[in-house]
Amino acid sequence: MKTLISSLIIILSIAVLVTSCSESNENSTTATATSTATDNDSTTDNTTTTDTTTSAPGIYEVTPISITTDTTPDIVFNSDQAGTITFGGTCSSSNTSAVSGNNTITLSTLGVGSYTDCTIIVTNSSGTPSNTLTILSFTIEADSTAPSVSSSSTTADNQSSISPTDNFTVTFNEEMDTSTITTNTSDTSCSGSLQVSSDSFNTCVQMSSSSPISSNSNKTYTLDPNDNLSYVTTYQIRVTTGVKDTTGNSLGYQYNSSSVSTTSIDPNRWGDIKTHPYTGYSIPNIRSVSFGNNTYVAADQSGNILVSSDASSWTLKDTDASRLYGVVFGNDIFVAAGLGLDGEHIVRSTDDGSNWSEEKPSLKASSSSSILWALTYAENTTSSNNDYFVAVGSDGKIARATDNGSRFGQSQENVYPSSRETKNYLLGVAYGNQSFVAVGEDGNILRGADNGTLNVWDNMTSPTTIDLNGVTFGNNTFVGVGDNGTIVRSTDNGTSWDNVTSPTTQGLKGIGFGNSTFIAVGASGTILKSTDNGTSFSSLNRSTTLGLYGVVYGTNKFVVTGSAGTIIVER
Repeated sequence: MKTLISSLIIILSIAVLVTSCSESNENSTTATATSTATDNDSTTDNTTTTDTTTSAPGIYEVTPISITTDTTPDIVFNSDQAGTITFGGTCSSSNTSAVSGNNTITLSTLGVGSYTDCTIIVTNSSGTPSNTLTILSFTIEADSTAPSVSSSSTTADNQSSISPTDNFTVTFNEEMDTSTITTNTSDTSCSGSLQVSSDSFNTCVQMSSSSPISSNSNKTYTLDPNDNLSYVTTYQIRVTTGVKDTTGNSLGYQYNSSSVSTTSIDPNRWGDIKTHPYTGYSIPNIRSVSFGNNTYVAADQSGNILVSSDASSWTLKDTDASRLYGVVFGNDIFVAAGLGLDGEHIVRSTDDGSNWSEEKPSLKASSSSSILWALTYAENTTSSNNDYFVAVGSDGKIARATDNGSRFGQSQENVYPSSRETKNYLLGVAYGNQSFVAVGEDGNILRGADNGTLNVWDNMTSPTTIDLNGVTFGNNTFVGVGDNGTIVRSTDNGTSWDNVTSPTTQGLKGIGFGNSTFIAVGASGTILKSTDNGTSFSSLNRSTTLGLYGVVYGTNKFVVTGSAGTIIVER
């Protein structure tokens, strides 16, 4: 019995012990699970990123405007979020998008004055607005600075040889009021604020549009001529003070382009320019040219002689003369005349220009600046012993040499100078049909006869008071030329004269005859031609814009000389 009771007690104790252990295990499991859940929650909290789209953007001004004349100034501000810009106060802008970082915003046009109420707010994509940025106060002052011309040119790559179809351009240093940029489209008068001229703005190029095409933010304007430009012509651009910038400021001064543009040589030009033999910095003007014994001889304004057998390749000869203005050939002799240290100066060559000797004229020079301007040769058809050279010059001076140009004496020297037929400069002289004709200042025309008796020169009635610069004889006709395109003509050995209608107003400096043709030359490369005995003249296509002075007919071609060593040979 005792044994049974003892066994029951043992079994009961074991049961109690097992139950107790089970509860302990459950509690432990629960605690572990709870602990695990708590640890997991803590880990999740530590790895979660905050959603910044719910936070307000921060903005601040980076570059203030301060004081400016720009009516559309830029404001630079920084935002730490992208978003939409809202402007407040007086300021606004067409740009309403902000990026994260610095933003440069151009404000809409503002007037002159001070601005203190301009604000900016940036709203992010979540609709959260930034702080309100009040732009630091700024002032827009009136722009009183005059605009200026930055450059003027043509659309050609090479400004020294532009095409007749090229346009002209003018560029300013700032945006201009396009309504003030105008040209003339009706005629060749110089009107409009932009002008182009080839004759010092006496006339101007007619344009195709009164409003030139603008580019480069209204800084550059292109002028389109109504017609092709002329060949071998130098053009200049003028901008008047009528142009204004966008704030109403006028150009401070009238602008004339210092650099000019010259059109290319006409492919149908009358002559070709030949290379001169000069090597110095300053190239002298070649005032006269003559031909004889298959040799061309030219005289220049620095006292040099140029010699050529073909008019293409020239050799330079030095003389003691200070300046030479005329040269002529006769009786196998070349004679050149001009100015020396003591007044009139004459040199001569008896070997086709290879060597030159100085001759001392007994001309009773009125001053050290007294000049012989031109020469001619008078051939006596009855006796070669009576052939002689005649020179004319300052103060109505006329001189001759009957000994092949070795010594010149002066006509009427016993009454010098009061009884001369003129005291004007005589600038040209020619001989034909036993008659001499000399021309000069104020349209003076003198006629000498009696085959060399120099005291029988008489004043002829002249049809002009314009200076006459040259004269020649051909086909029983004397033709003289002068300033303003003047041409006069005589068919009765220089006794009576008439004006000839001229196709130019350019000054004519010289004239020559050959092959039944008169060729006159002058300023700006002008070349005129007459094949009807000087009754009418037509303009020829030019090869240069430089002044031309001398002309002679040689071996089946004319040769022309002029400014800066210019030599042109007929094509």
